[in-house]
Amino acid sequence: MTTTNAGGNNSLKEKMQEKANTELVKQGGEQSVQATVWGWIKSMEKNITAALPKHMDTDRLVRIVWTAIRMNPNLFKCSKDSLIAAVMQSAQLGLEPGVLGQAYLIPYWNTKKNGYEAQFQIG
Repeated sequence: MTTTNAGGNNSLKEKMQEKANTELVKQGGEQSVQATVWGWIKSMEKNITAALPKHMDTDRLVRIVWTAIRMNPNLFKCSKDSLIAAVMQSAQLGLEPGVLGQAYLIPYWNTKKNGYEAQFQIG
């Protein structure tokens, strides 16, 4: 869900948001970062619902994803796009991250981007 301009780069708004999140983490504004990440996840609920298999509940998956993110603080430092992509992969496959080891959301350091990127891994 990356918005790009003609040059193919992230939009100015996204760059500013990522920088703001990084600054909040540096300044110890952990609650603000959590609120921002929670907002990202909640804003994607309709998309998550559309991607989920019929036997799964959106609210349950959102709560499980939130728990998985809170269990690994480095996920709060991940880029929005990578975190949302990992959550959507989980929804599309109908796997619950962190529960019984079905799948995992894992932060990896990306040296090219000088920041964390979330990746989805099947358990």
